[in-house]
Amino acid sequence: MFLRIFLTLLLSFSGAAFAEPPQSSQSTKPPSPQTTAGRWFPTPRVPIPPDWKLLSAASDEFNAAGLDLGKWESDPGSWGTWSWDPRNVAQGGGRLALTMVHAPHERAKRTLFYKSGIVRSKAEVTYGYFEARIKGCHLFPGASPAFWLYSLGSYPGRVSYAEIDVVEMQQDSGPVKRPRMLDFNLHGRIRQGNGSEVTIGPGKNPELCEHRWRANFDPRNDFHVYSALVTAKRIIWYVDGQEVASEENPHWHLPMRVVLSLALRAPYVREEGGEKYPVPEKASGKGFPTTMEVDYVRVWTPPVAARKP
Repeated sequence: MFLRIFLTLLLSFSGAAFAEPPQSSQSTKPPSPQTTAGRWFPTPRVPIPPDWKLLSAASDEFNAAGLDLGKWESDPGSWGTWSWDPRNVAQGGGRLALTMVHAPHERAKRTLFYKSGIVRSKAEVTYGYFEARIKGCHLFPGASPAFWLYSLGSYPGRVSYAEIDVVEMQQDSGPVKRPRMLDFNLHGRIRQGNGSEVTIGPGKNPELCEHRWRANFDPRNDFHVYSALVTAKRIIWYVDGQEVASEENPHWHLPMRVVLSLALRAPYVREEGGEKYPVPEKASGKGFPTTMEVDYVRVWTPPVAARKP
């Protein structure tokens, strides 16, 4: 009898010791590490040339207790029909959170009604593979989570400004509101022979600059991976590793900053004559605050020899 009890307890203990641990239902970072000499490197979601390297100056897992101000600016100066406020940027629990709030205020002799969060890299990148895992904000319509690249200042030469939108979410302003419509657009300023500048973008040049894709998911509900491969010849956009748009690259050859932001959209903004204005009669606190979350942003760049157009 004693021997039987002993064997039963032994088998029970062994089964418990080697049982599979319970699986968490919470969203976690995708398990895609590479290890070299004890260092951890994330794996890009889409194939890139093997000699491209992770650029740590523009990449972040957001695992620290606070934003890395050696890499990011959260107070780059305001523009447009709302204001950026570093108090609307938070980091914790392995996530970056950018929040928009209803906050009437004055700026440049204008009454504005909202403040939001943005981070912009201090490093500049021209070509590379840019990837971020993002969850959209709950508000729709009215706010657009975005992951984008843009040149700072006005450059000499034929192209004075370049902007690549890796993704803009939830900004559909058509008669039928579609939060699943994602935008992957291009913007720029081109100098003419007489020295004047022409703005290019999805409104004026849709055949080159406008790219849209209807997702089979709602970006407000969960994290998804948004990315773009930018080379001297072509720009390719991806969602969760799937190619969703592609375009030749005739103009986007300037050094650009990596940006994550939460922008204001209709019905709180209207456009007239190419200019955007706040809409006071629509301004309210209903639906605010609203927050987008970023799990990580990662940037890989090619060797120097491959960066020239």
